[in-house]
Amino acid sequence: MDTYQFKKDLGSFSTTELHTLARHYNLENLSQGDLVWMLALTIQNSFRAELPTGLLPLELTEDDEEFDGCQKMLVEWGAYDLVLIENATQIAKELYILPNLEIIMNAIGEEFKGITYLDSQTFQLRDGKLVQSIIKDYIKDNARELRGRNTIVTTLALDLEEAGGHYAAFILSPNKTLYVYDSMASSAEDPSEYLVTFRKLGEQIFKPKKVLLNSCININTYLQYTGGFPEHIDPPRLQKLRALYNISSRPRRRRISSDQDELCNEHMFKLRQQIPESQDHFCPMWSIWLIFAKINNIDINKVVQENKLIPLVIIKRFVWCIINYLQLNDDNKLYREYFPVVWLQTDYEIDQRSLSLDFKPYKIIMPDVPITSIEDCFNFSIEKMELVQLSRSRVPSQVYTALKDVESLCDKSTNTIC
Repeated sequence: MDTYQFKKDLGSFSTTELHTLARHYNLENLSQGDLVWMLALTIQNSFRAELPTGLLPLELTEDDEEFDGCQKMLVEWGAYDLVLIENATQIAKELYILPNLEIIMNAIGEEFKGITYLDSQTFQLRDGKLVQSIIKDYIKDNARELRGRNTIVTTLALDLEEAGGHYAAFILSPNKTLYVYDSMASSAEDPSEYLVTFRKLGEQIFKPKKVLLNSCININTYLQYTGGFPEHIDPPRLQKLRALYNISSRPRRRRISSDQDELCNEHMFKLRQQIPESQDHFCPMWSIWLIFAKINNIDINKVVQENKLIPLVIIKRFVWCIINYLQLNDDNKLYREYFPVVWLQTDYEIDQRSLSLDFKPYKIIMPDVPITSIEDCFNFSIEKMELVQLSRSRVPSQVYTALKDVESLCDKSTNTIC
């Protein structure tokens, strides 16, 4: 087989098969350009322009799941793929991540000698204050480790009741400096509403000499600003919305009609339901990722800017690789097909804080080469992105039937208004 015929037939092979064939046919003499072309063509042909048909959402396959008004609204907007993407995220979180946090952290401890991992724990709030009995029990249970001289790492969560839980990363150095990282905050100067509480929690447990919040790794960017809560929107988009509708950020100075406010808030509502931040429900894994960033002294802002990374893609690649590496998943087809998919605005390459309502599904190209460590997972997560735009999936008739009696009502409450 000559080189031309080999390249002509590339579309028939997977990437793994390509590497095998390249070695078999001794194609090391190909130019770098030809090799890049071959790989690009293989990637393009590895994925159909459509997602697999026939997959039904959890709401139709699980007895304890049912459609809500927000999902009906998404289907009406043409965002059925987003329903399935959220289903796949739910499978990953509830079946593969949360039950296995200790396994993941123990694996990190095996890779990095000299690090002590404390078990993860969720702490309750009562009237906005931490419940002390849980903290005391946690300190007692980990007394020996807390007296040690190793670097200590852990992920701790706050119980937000109906909103679920939110995790942060804690790293105590041998010199008793405590680093606290919250993926919803970009820095201590731009904190999340939970960062101060996490600091108080860390001070009580670790008794540090010094506390640093979201520092030393130059986060200075929004990794998970909304925490996956659709009632939030990131400040850059909010500023753009106000400018688009000619609305001052100071209500008392407004000189516009209430119609503009209503149009702006409706636009914001549609964005809040679909932007990547609303798909990012991975604060436990962001906490683990931030521990790795600190261990490796990564300049996060520099990496994100240089590689033009979307935070949702970063964390999905990290999660996918860890789940596969530690073999935490079963053969769930909905997870396998839709977890590597993100719902993005079609102009994301031009503006990641776009106000466009034109969304499409994009497939994340995951690694074909074997992952041999959790550090490999981290390193892959911050490489340049490879995304393939897909056609929107057809909505099965069973979904339309199930949604027929669901009211198109979706809570439009938000912490921010135009």
